[in-house]
Amino acid sequence: MTVVSNEAHPFENYGLRVRLLRFLSETYPIGYLDVALRQNVGIYAAECDTIVIQGDDQIAPHSMIGDVTQNLGEYLWGNHRLVDFADYNADQIMALDMKDGETREHPTPPFWHGYQSCYGGMFAADTAFIQEFGAFDMAFNGLHGSEDQQLGYRLMKRAREEKVHIIEPPYSWHSVELKHGDTRARAPWLAPQVNGCEAHDLVETTRNSFKYLACTRCFYYRFNDERAKLFRGELVERYDPAAVQVRSEWL
Repeated sequence: MTVVSNEAHPFENYGLRVRLLRFLSETYPIGYLDVALRQNVGIYAAECDTIVIQGDDQIAPHSMIGDVTQNLGEYLWGNHRLVDFADYNADQIMALDMKDGETREHPTPPFWHGYQSCYGGMFAADTAFIQEFGAFDMAFNGLHGSEDQQLGYRLMKRAREEKVHIIEPPYSWHSVELKHGDTRARAPWLAPQVNGCEAHDLVETTRNSFKYLACTRCFYYRFNDERAKLFRGELVERYDPAAVQVRSEWL
């Protein structure tokens, strides 16, 4: 298991071998809303044949890895099951039956959904395939939202489909706060470490025919075009693993 974080604090590893990846860059902004970067760091530093992404706000059931192995082709999009995290501890949640929770997607998977139902928290892929495909688009770095739907859109267009097949299992548990705005069970997060200045001096410029804002004093940038324009079936900004220094530590 690999954790991608510069802000890790002690946690239970449940007997797993855990690799912590810390990262630095003088190209990409690190800190707030950088989920696209963090996921790409893990994908391109992978030492295994299969990538399974799990968000830091969810809990995988015992069957998840086996379910992925059984169903994986080049990639898959799984489902989430919602339960009130405040009512259980982690061990109890992992022991729940899938039917004890509410499906995130309706109709319940397996079913063909719009690409809006693609969530990176339950995504799996062949490592070589997803690296060659380009993984998450760095145009979404600093936006934190839609990077997984845009990946789903690109994969959908590659398959020449108009819908995405969401399957279940695999699935992962997510708190009902996803649906109801309940923040009782949200774990405290450490403040993100950033590699930029506190008050950015932003100027508008153009790259790859898209408008973006860049700081004149540090590495910060943010694509400024409407997000809908970034859904074009191909990469806007490919991740460059050579632009990130990664330090690996086995816990």
